[in-house]
Amino acid sequence: MFIIYTPIYARESGLGELMGAAIVSIGSAWTLTLPFWGWFARRYSLRRLMYMGFTVAAGMSLLVFAASGTPTVAIVLLAFAALGATMLDGSGHVLFLRAVHPLERSEMTGVFQTYRDVANLAVPGFFAVLLKFFALPVIFVGAAGWMLVGTFFSRYIPRRM
Repeated sequence: MFIIYTPIYARESGLGELMGAAIVSIGSAWTLTLPFWGWFARRYSLRRLMYMGFTVAAGMSLLVFAASGTPTVAIVLLAFAALGATMLDGSGHVLFLRAVHPLERSEMTGVFQTYRDVANLAVPGFFAVLLKFFALPVIFVGAAGWMLVGTFFSRYIPRRM
């Protein structure tokens, strides 16, 4: 959502393509914090990190929708939504690696890859349906909805993770 719809939003709201590219670059720079989030997950638990990441990303995305009339505020909020997504970026595959027995990982990798492929198609499809009926800022509500579902399910990650 961030890499595709942030530049489109920046252009549509009058900020320009360069500002959209700059915000995507700033949001991508959050990946430099991945070592910190790895430490956080080891220290406080993966469950807490994923809950926090989904909550930050969902909250900021909802605020982006609310502030879509003031693009400069919305763009800053999008950059912080990217921080929440970065918290999830480095830890997303850990659940798979811990859930599957080491001897079964090669067989289960195909299942996991299929799941990733479906997710890569389902979310843009969902957003395309939203855009068919609503204006661009509704994308941020849709993304926040998906992230709130992730927040709900992250409560079921075992505490020892």
